[in-house]
Amino acid sequence: MLVNIQHFCKLTGVDLPSRQNMCHMTPESCYTFKHTLMQDMMIDMMAENERLSAIRQAQSEIFELEFSNTWASKFREIMAHVMRSPFSVFQFPFNLYKLWREITSNRSSRLLGGASFDAVLSSYKTGGFDAVKTLLTESAVSPGIRANGYIALSRYLMPIDPECACEAASLAYEADPRPCRRKWLAFRRHDAGDVTGADVLLAVLPTPMAFSPREAVLKQNIIRFARKERKLSASMKLAHIIPKKNDMPVFSLSHPDPLPPLKKDQSRGEGGNLHFSDPPESFFPLHPLGGEGRVRGEQMGMQFPADRLNRIDPQVDDPPLDSEKNDEFRWDGDRLYTLLKKEKRSRTSIDRKDNRLFVQSTLPDGRHDYLCASQDIPVGAIARDGVIKTYLDVSPGLHIQYALICFDKEKKRIGHVIHPVDKNNTYAFPDGTTFIRFWLRVEGGGQAVVRSLFWQHCRLAPERILHQSSVLLLTHHYPSDDDLYRNAFVHRRVKLYQARGVIVDVFRFRSGEFVHYHAFQNVDVITGGEDALHQLLGSGRISRVLVHFLSSAMWTILRCYPQIKMTVWVHGSEIQPWHRRAFNYSDAQALEKAKHSSQKRMQFWKETLDPLPSYLGLVFVSRYLAEEVMDDLGFRLPEDHYTIIHNPIDTTLFGYHPKPAHQRMRILSIRPYASPKYANDLTVQAILELSARPFFHELEFRLIGDGKLFDETVKPVLAFPNVRIERRFVTQTEMASLYLEYGVFLNPTRWDSQGVSRDEAMACGLVPITNKVSAIPEFVDERCGFLADPEDACGLASAIERLYESPALFVQMSRAAAKRVRRQSDALFMIEKELEWIGIQAHEVQQAALRHHHC
Repeated sequence: MLVNIQHFCKLTGVDLPSRQNMCHMTPESCYTFKHTLMQDMMIDMMAENERLSAIRQAQSEIFELEFSNTWASKFREIMAHVMRSPFSVFQFPFNLYKLWREITSNRSSRLLGGASFDAVLSSYKTGGFDAVKTLLTESAVSPGIRANGYIALSRYLMPIDPECACEAASLAYEADPRPCRRKWLAFRRHDAGDVTGADVLLAVLPTPMAFSPREAVLKQNIIRFARKERKLSASMKLAHIIPKKNDMPVFSLSHPDPLPPLKKDQSRGEGGNLHFSDPPESFFPLHPLGGEGRVRGEQMGMQFPADRLNRIDPQVDDPPLDSEKNDEFRWDGDRLYTLLKKEKRSRTSIDRKDNRLFVQSTLPDGRHDYLCASQDIPVGAIARDGVIKTYLDVSPGLHIQYALICFDKEKKRIGHVIHPVDKNNTYAFPDGTTFIRFWLRVEGGGQAVVRSLFWQHCRLAPERILHQSSVLLLTHHYPSDDDLYRNAFVHRRVKLYQARGVIVDVFRFRSGEFVHYHAFQNVDVITGGEDALHQLLGSGRISRVLVHFLSSAMWTILRCYPQIKMTVWVHGSEIQPWHRRAFNYSDAQALEKAKHSSQKRMQFWKETLDPLPSYLGLVFVSRYLAEEVMDDLGFRLPEDHYTIIHNPIDTTLFGYHPKPAHQRMRILSIRPYASPKYANDLTVQAILELSARPFFHELEFRLIGDGKLFDETVKPVLAFPNVRIERRFVTQTEMASLYLEYGVFLNPTRWDSQGVSRDEAMACGLVPITNKVSAIPEFVDERCGFLADPEDACGLASAIERLYESPALFVQMSRAAAKRVRRQSDALFMIEKELEWIGIQAHEVQQAALRHHHC
């Protein structure tokens, strides 16, 4: 292929070096520029190829659907039926009349509940989509009315279950495939997380399609997100086929000035332009079609390992110890399989395939087993300067660690260490160590693939990291599909930023981890360690950093970039001394460890905030937390360097519907069970207290959550038939749906800086019952909820009894709770305050994203 690079640079915004600068480029910088340019080209081509193929497929499906729903098509079916049987001619008038009535009927049948389609909604609530399909099929209404019924159902499901709303929209489009239905389906696909599918549907809409101002903004966001998602997918695939320096396809700089000597098969382009010549066949590692464990890239004619599409392979950072051969410092799966003992075990097993070690376990949760090596390794073969550097590359699916056991020359054990996988680890072994024995530690059930064991540290950041915004959100945890509670309130902020046109890149900081990506509800998340964060901040494209849960490891890197404006949210746990959470420590050893950590933590914050850097601003989520922190630090912060902004509550998702009085007897608890802080034991004690009262059987309790304390906490109430217990995570849309069904939110606590889930329940009209501790009185008062004394389970039970005895009080407090949240913490106002404090304008971020879209 022959590509005009100057034209490509103009289209993508890549800065092409001037002719004068090209003359003075070093061989290394010249190679880097060529490498980056080719990588950008391949990413853009693969992403565009994927988009065009999807559009072509969508156009074909639309044509078939629309053709099968035309009058002519249906009339042709009637005529074909007549031609098949002479006796069918007598049914012809009836079938023709039926078709005419079906097409021309423009009124909603009473069977469907009139214009509001109440019967459709009722059918869904009782029997789901099957019941709705039966109702709409049996009703003698036109396809348009049938589609309107599905649209009404889709509107109802939008705030509750976006995926089901998308399914209803799809059924509406199948019933009546008009462009307006297609537009509705596109936006519902976006809500359900299918951004690329939404983008394709918008691309095949007729040109004169009208969009409201809000729809026009959403359309542009969908196009931008879909482009990023396709380029991210293409980049992940290319991460495993980008050539090394010696394998670069041949191309040259067409300029007579001094440059590194060209190879004899390199040719000069014309007109002073950069040109690529055709890459060698070995550049793309082609595999036989249908290979096991591979994802097919049909447009490119290539295949990629399925388990590598979401990660960047580690690269060895240091040179080999004793040899330039790879196997001296990188042991593949075959070598590890040979090293480990082949003992027959009932619960764990190992196998090898394609140079990888497969580890399978059926151990119960909490149980572990060791897979031991059959031979010892001389320490001189793997150690340098008195330390052993290691990195074990393992896929997800099973909890694996590895141990290094130290022996002296008489094979006497003198020390050991257990390391986590997928991290650079360093072990200073004891004096006298002669041999090292390698063990794999397997815990619980599952299956994983051990790819390689490195006896060196690895470079954990790739040459470039994909990002699109000038604003970086940095946090230590972020939700994923298998862990919905990890900093869910941070994710809500990101989604609310997106709704206002402010796109931020999310970086999940994990010290020592390789760079990998995951997506959660249409938000792309980068995970990486120190090297990756340095690379992002040093790119010159980040102008602001938003930090949630600042740590000393993060700050060590952040303070190297004083030119970047930084905003740090203070939530509590990351800054509090040990005595603020003394309830978490059950024994003297844990308390002593907490005191030691607390001393280091407070020292870090005092050194960071005194004096406060000019480029650093703080956000506290409550006035109580701000005063508590300054009291613990022992000094006041400058007034112009911090502000109070509550965690935003999405009152659109958590909408208010007047509560009927009978819901006062339906009590809901949705809490993590990871720490005594959440006081779920007080919830259980309150239920036990109420069980002795005569009205207890009229109450209904539902406890939902998960965590290490779950089983032991809920055990005392398992026998009650009116206590429903569910060990699971709950999404935001599920929460909003549950809040519609219940009237009381039982939410005791031992400490909280605000209480986001409580405020979300209040926004829906649930009456909160909680404790009068920490910042809670700043958000709940006696007009909209109940505040029991600290550790007072009887007070919680008495609050439930009072609501039971006073239906009018319940209705009054429910209305007041919804008003309180909207007045104090509504996302509409909180996000605007945050963006104003940070100094971000939506159009500014969008323009920056456009300038760097090729990244």
